[in-house]
Amino acid sequence: LVSVASLRVMNMKMFKLAMAEFKRPGLVIDAGILRNNEHLTLKLEIGVKKQVEVGDVPPLTTQDEILAVVGDPVKLEQVATAAFAAADADCSGLVTTKEFVAAMREWLPEDISGALSDSDLRKAFNNCDTDRSGYLGLVEFPRIMKGLLSSILEGERGMFLQRAASA
Repeated sequence: LVSVASLRVMNMKMFKLAMAEFKRPGLVIDAGILRNNEHLTLKLEIGVKKQVEVGDVPPLTTQDEILAVVGDPVKLEQVATAAFAAADADCSGLVTTKEFVAAMREWLPEDISGALSDSDLRKAFNNCDTDRSGYLGLVEFPRIMKGLLSSILEGERGMFLQRAASA
């Protein structure tokens, strides 16, 4: 992406900032894309943001329940989707470090969130933010949730925080 309306955009962070200027549903703006040295122009229509509703989230209250989630990709995906929906308060499709830490404090059961410091959560976020944009998308949430839940099971909070960057 090169531009949104007349604003220059080079990464997702800049895209989110540019799109924040255009909040009126139904508004159509021009976007420019540079692909294979060819400049393309397209129209973007601003839509209505909607909070994702997630049902049937596996519980995380016992060690056995956490173990079941960590070992089952379907359950992990359900937990990750629910955690992402809780963290994406502005419905932007991206989660900041601040949103992530606040959401994990609210969304995770007290025993789990209490076992993780804000610093632990920020480190886990930064280790999963591989493009260093300052944002995480839904696709990164299964990894971060599996790491956080695994670290609780292992009783070694720092293990995931150091290992996540190399995974």
